[in-house]
Amino acid sequence: MYSVEQSKLNEIKDQFLQNVNHELRTPLTAIYGYLELLLEHSEQLDSEIRTTFLQHAMQSCDELQLLVNNVLDTMGIEKERQTLYLEQIVVRDILFEVLERFDPQSVQRHNIYVDIPDYVVVQANAQYLRQILRNLLSNAFKYAPAGTPITVSAALYGMVVHPRHASPEICICVKDAGPGIPPDEMSLLFGQFVRLRRDTSGSVRGSGLGLFLSKQFVEAMGGRIWVESEGIEGKGSTFCFTLPCIVHPKVEAQTTLADFMQFSTPAPID
Repeated sequence: MYSVEQSKLNEIKDQFLQNVNHELRTPLTAIYGYLELLLEHSEQLDSEIRTTFLQHAMQSCDELQLLVNNVLDTMGIEKERQTLYLEQIVVRDILFEVLERFDPQSVQRHNIYVDIPDYVVVQANAQYLRQILRNLLSNAFKYAPAGTPITVSAALYGMVVHPRHASPEICICVKDAGPGIPPDEMSLLFGQFVRLRRDTSGSVRGSGLGLFLSKQFVEAMGGRIWVESEGIEGKGSTFCFTLPCIVHPKVEAQTTLADFMQFSTPAPID
């Protein structure tokens, strides 16, 4: 007979396969459909429509890449923890990299504000930090209505020296103006394969891995992650995480706040 633990593991595995199967098929179907249209009707389509189809296909590729990365990271995170490479990272520079690699349509649907001084430097793994920001921003883009603001900020957190942390910490936050998180579901949010009740029957897709992985990545780098939300439509959510601060960094910012202006003008809402 199966034990309760074995039964739970089987349930998690079945849920994982169900989620990933659905999430893989959706962007793949979209990519195939747009490419098929371009191949069969290219001569009848004007350049604007061809560009639109290619942009939609690229957006689906972006979603597919994020999902595959999350699945692979879930499988390999325990092994990677043992050989994690940490370095001094300018938070603003890494955020710029992440935003540049997003599908332009996703970014342009919102008004993005960046409040990160050039001197904010953390001790982190670059790949992990990119993936955390990508997961948090991807959720903000999916849930926040078009034309609403998304703010990314970073600042010294709490006491300069925390009893459990010998060095000061930087708190990085991603704030949106979406539907928020219901209070009774906040404690479950960072679990593996967890999706909110509203999402299981809604149109917003997700594998339930992004926030789980973000928590694993943050904790592997010596930080903590949490969410602040009243669960009220329009007031949104603020996802925050901490990382060790570098007081006397050896690296300098390569970006200025002016570089982020390209992300701060929303496109007209349909």
